[in-house]
Amino acid sequence: MFAQTIIMKQTILLLLFSGFCVIPLLACTGGTAAGTLTPSAAYQTVATQNGRYYTINVVQCNQYEFTFCAGGASSGIDTQLTLLNAAGVTEIVYADDICSSNASINWTATFTGTVRILISKYNCNHDLTSNVTLAYRMVANTGNYCLNGNASYQTIGGQSCIELTPETVNQTGCAWNNTVIDFNQPFNLTLNYYFGNNINGADGTTFTFQPNPTACGTAGGQLGAGGIPNSLVIEFDTYDNDNPAHIYDLLADHIAVEIDGNLQGPAAPYCGPTPAFASSANLDDGVTHIITISWDPSTLNLKIYVDGNLRLTCNGNFVTSVFGGDNTVYWGATAATGGLNNQQYFCPSTVVLPVELSVFKTDCDGESNRLFWKAETESRLDHYLIEYTYDGQIFYPLSSIQASGSSEVPLEYSYIDQRKWEKQIYYRLTAVDMDGKLDYSDLISAFNCSADAKKLITNLSSEEGIISIHFADKAIYYQVYDLNGKSVTEVLNNNDKSENQLITSLTQGVYILKAWNKQETISENHRFLIQK
Repeated sequence: MFAQTIIMKQTILLLLFSGFCVIPLLACTGGTAAGTLTPSAAYQTVATQNGRYYTINVVQCNQYEFTFCAGGASSGIDTQLTLLNAAGVTEIVYADDICSSNASINWTATFTGTVRILISKYNCNHDLTSNVTLAYRMVANTGNYCLNGNASYQTIGGQSCIELTPETVNQTGCAWNNTVIDFNQPFNLTLNYYFGNNINGADGTTFTFQPNPTACGTAGGQLGAGGIPNSLVIEFDTYDNDNPAHIYDLLADHIAVEIDGNLQGPAAPYCGPTPAFASSANLDDGVTHIITISWDPSTLNLKIYVDGNLRLTCNGNFVTSVFGGDNTVYWGATAATGGLNNQQYFCPSTVVLPVELSVFKTDCDGESNRLFWKAETESRLDHYLIEYTYDGQIFYPLSSIQASGSSEVPLEYSYIDQRKWEKQIYYRLTAVDMDGKLDYSDLISAFNCSADAKKLITNLSSEEGIISIHFADKAIYYQVYDLNGKSVTEVLNNNDKSENQLITSLTQGVYILKAWNKQETISENHRFLIQK
């Protein structure tokens, strides 16, 4: 962890948005009610006066902009904008002089409810004498995360990733997943993580679990997670902030588990700290590392792996002692920089098994999914863990298959999944060697194998951008769409082929393949995942 080296004015609330550090000089409240605004994706404007406020219903994770700097806005005064709670007494965001002498707010809603936007002249003047035009809009959250602070979606290496902090000083970013995770069930969370390329940089990142997604926590050495209530924080710290005592930090880049909302001591963490690598090497080495967080509710063990190697085991009844009895909690990543910095981002994990896995596929065996895989060789391999996922990040164990140990000849395995899945899932194989190290396969899609399912397409898989489609009949038409319903291919047909390969330039992500017969009496949709 790294303490801030730039001294700033102290305020009750410090919020980061649109790359600006906004520090209220004077909290503006009061004003005269002027009606309700309903933001849409396009800019709208309202002619108004300083001293008036408008009521807005907001939706968690959507971004809202109120501005005198764009979208048809105009102002001949030194404006201020204040976002307040529904009662108009608690400040949420304050802006003054963001663009020249005019104010602008970009705010990602951390809750669903009602807020007020208050328009003021400099120094909270509400005299209702100056005419202005406010522009406003709402941008719906289109990803799987609610982003706050300096976090942003970035395409890195062909993957859709989330950059928590750019390589700039005094940044804070957090990304909260939109779905909850159940601590009454075992799970593995696997992500590719980049901690930066400057071994003298700072500060580090966290994976944080909490019952209520919020804005970012305290920045600097608190890594964007400090002060978040009822939180379980797993920190990946790239700065020694406890030299020479080393009670809560280490000289080496390290891992620790915190439950007290304070990542900077003076007490030792709940678990750890321990070096991220047995060699005490750096995490911020310019390399993407595979981070796995594994939870077993039967043993209450939380395990943290770096590049498949177990680095820390932490035992605790976190549902009771941290989450207040709530077993379904949100999860996300936070990060911060201070006077030193690093670019810090994470992406979904797309790792290939090093056991020379030549085949991994699934097809229908009656009404069940049959998984088949072939290992060309195995070396000190203990077992395979079959896992399933809905989103490619949270994985749940399905079954364990014993491996041969070591083999120089090809070996074949299979498994019948008889569950009836209500929505699209994806399978993954995790190979566990005799030392407990983990390695992961790519994902494959499960299929609807029920007797009443339409069978225009009997199998669909994707690898390196090539979609392999198995058709049940001839003269079937199909087209690929993104999740927003936009077509990404033209209408195609399989002609007289029983199998077709559609080579596309699809980027990493989830797509929908729509298929229909020539008579247009039968149609079906299939989701599939492209990994690069």
